[in-house]
Amino acid sequence: MALKKNRARLVGTALAALAVGVATLAVTGPAQGLNTGKIGGPDASGFPTHYTDDSGVSLQLCIDGTARCGGATALDDGAGGPGVSVAPDGEGFYWMATAAVNSPRGRIDVEFAHEAAWASATQPIVFSRTRIRGDMRPGRYTLLTPFGRTKFAAVGTGQRNVNLTQDPGCTLTRGGPCSAKMTNFLRATGAPAGYLGNGVSPTTVTGGTERNNLVLLDSNGKVIGKTARFAITGLLADGPAALLPTNPVSFGNGARLAHRSITLRNRGNAPLAVQGLRVDGAKNIKVARTGCRAGTSLAPGSSCAINLTFRPGALKRTSGRLVVNDNTIAGTHRVPLRAG
Repeated sequence: MALKKNRARLVGTALAALAVGVATLAVTGPAQGLNTGKIGGPDASGFPTHYTDDSGVSLQLCIDGTARCGGATALDDGAGGPGVSVAPDGEGFYWMATAAVNSPRGRIDVEFAHEAAWASATQPIVFSRTRIRGDMRPGRYTLLTPFGRTKFAAVGTGQRNVNLTQDPGCTLTRGGPCSAKMTNFLRATGAPAGYLGNGVSPTTVTGGTERNNLVLLDSNGKVIGKTARFAITGLLADGPAALLPTNPVSFGNGARLAHRSITLRNRGNAPLAVQGLRVDGAKNIKVARTGCRAGTSLAPGSSCAINLTFRPGALKRTSGRLVVNDNTIAGTHRVPLRAG
């Protein structure tokens, strides 16, 4: 199977660069968030059917031919149809987030992605990408990202004097981990149903494990540029899809009774069955009477509120997690809770 690329969005990756060897790209190690989930076996071409992040969001390859997937689609590879063993080319995305950061010292274009490509005529590979390219005054810089920090240098004064690409790989076995910083897929605000973004329009996002923006620092640690707007590509896996907050939910200073409401949304294409709700690790935070409880069924596009109550008692500081069990691929979702 080859994957068609939209020139404006799916920036070509030279297969010569990818052909450094599957042993290099398909690294092993402990799962760091992104993995193929419970039933992420290979499709007809050997790619995992989906990847699931730490928040329980599962994505399939975004190759539906729409602008939301950059126009990418499965296509005839010139030798009889998808999946035959010829030298395919191209790349596809389970997920991609792109952004630009402007500063008095220049501009950088940033890409985070979870990609599928071919290392050879018969060998599919998947890798997570961090890429920073641009034109900056010579020097050393640090970029604070949703997934940590990345250091890079601008060398010389020519065009694209910043050119950093990190492509840690993923095992393609069932449940195979990815050696990557990313643990959560960023989600665009106001994303169309069935997607994490429209693939084109930069917007604010949620889902970062460190922050939901980019902050550019010079060699002295001074902030010289920032942005909170990303263009997000991501097609939700078939079935129900439970979207919950990824940032911690705070009950305030912990000195008084407090109530919070968390919205559970079904962004998938099948009914979402809530099978259980509980709070772990925080005895003074309880699930209150709510319309969103075990036995609730949410139609695609609908939502319900999970009400929580914090009672300070002897404990003024506490932390825990709301745990939601459902019929999604992940099966379990966790929302951090804290007070005090």
